[in-house]
Amino acid sequence: MRKNTGVIIALAVFSVLAVFLSSCKKETPKDIVIDINVAADKLLSSVSYDDELSLLDDEAALNLYGIEESAIVEGVVYVGTAATVEEIAIFRAVDEETVDDIIARYNDRINLQRTVYADYRPAEVPKLDAAVVKKQGTVAILCISNDAEAAEQIVKDITENGTDK
Repeated sequence: MRKNTGVIIALAVFSVLAVFLSSCKKETPKDIVIDINVAADKLLSSVSYDDELSLLDDEAALNLYGIEESAIVEGVVYVGTAATVEEIAIFRAVDEETVDDIIARYNDRINLQRTVYADYRPAEVPKLDAAVVKKQGTVAILCISNDAEAAEQIVKDITENGTDK
């Protein structure tokens, strides 16, 4: 009987331990899939812009931010005319280290535009101050518009939920 009591206690301890360990299992975040063209289309169609934005070709898009072609997998950039600072840029970098460099280049462009437009068109500067710059994984997103609140909400949705809905 004493032998069975030891086995029962051991099984009880093992069962409690198994339940405890299974409840401590970390949940892995869902994989967030971002189609950069779908993301750009959402920003283009759902955010208000003063200017009509036009799609840049790949070479012009890379030159605008000083990004090497080897640093990205894909990219899409829409810009307005010189009358506004409005633009959308989304690049998928080759790795997470490179995406940080792209974010830095977005910020460099914002600062350059701030300097240029301070005298040229000062009414555009608040758009730069409210620019939305975010990253998710290897995707870097920039949106400069006259509706930063809407842009922020859409970018948040894209970076938290992806575009595969």
